Amino acid sequence: MTLTFDTDQARREAEVLLESLARSPQDQMDGKVREVEKFLATLYAVGAYAGFNEPSRVKTAELWQQMLAICDACARLVQELTRQYPGVIVSFNGILDHRNACREMSDLHR
Repeated sequence: MTLTFDTDQARREAEVLLESLARSPQDQMDGKVREVEKFLATLYAVGAYAGFNEPSRVKTAELWQQMLAICDACARLVQELTRQYPGVIVSFNGILDHRNACREMSDLHR
């Protein structure tokens, strides 16, 4: 069985999730950020499996680059929202952890 990983679909799902986060009331922000972290954790796991089974090193690097872009978009929005709502304290360490892991995997496959 071959797993295909559609990064375009993952990007669309991330966009929907981020739109929901951007529209969230302040009191729900922390829970929504945790949803983003969980999404990225799942995305990373599926991406790691797909990358492991991809015979092309170039395609594997491209996969990680695309996942890195998704993580960056998530981190940018959360950072923007924390500036917009300074009273809201959210931790986006998980988002940054996944972002850095994607970066490392991308660098590894170049």
